[in-house]
Amino acid sequence: MRSSRLILIAATAMFMMACNPDHAAPASPAQPVSTEGFIAATTDIQPANLPALIAAFDGDPVGVADRLERDIGGRSALTRYATAMIQHGQAESLGRQLARIQNQGEPLAQPQDQDGAVWYPRAEDAGFVTGGIGAVLATHKDALPAFAKGAGRSPPAADADLQAWLSEPATTLPRPARSAFDDAFRAAYRATRPD
Repeated sequence: MRSSRLILIAATAMFMMACNPDHAAPASPAQPVSTEGFIAATTDIQPANLPALIAAFDGDPVGVADRLERDIGGRSALTRYATAMIQHGQAESLGRQLARIQNQGEPLAQPQDQDGAVWYPRAEDAGFVTGGIGAVLATHKDALPAFAKGAGRSPPAADADLQAWLSEPATTLPRPARSAFDDAFRAAYRATRPD
């Protein structure tokens, strides 16, 4: 009688976890990571599961950036991901990923109406991801040449302002979109940077 009750409880728990993506197990090499599961999958990044995270980011950079910016735990997840990428020799890939987010062109400047206000979600997401990655790069400056190569840019000069260098691609945005980018950049950079 007791064992059948335990089986029923275990089956119910497994069903509930399967129906709720927030309780998904961290990805393994054989288990792809969805955009929705990206944050949860960064809780324990190992060399074996980093390729699944890279594939998720590469597959939907806009969706992952949006999740990181708006979901609880996004800042920490971004810090863990960027740090793991640099520590495992993937700074060039990280630069390529950021370039894809920053170089969306017109969609970055597209306003959206919400609750009677105008906002720029893509510019905000790009600023947030740029600031979070920038905070990690500030403590791993040796990775800048590889990162810059991936981003398709020349590395910053030794005396250059890293924040200004990272934000350069956003300088062509119209003023309101640029303000959204800058505000999100500063918030992510301050919150992510270890002092």
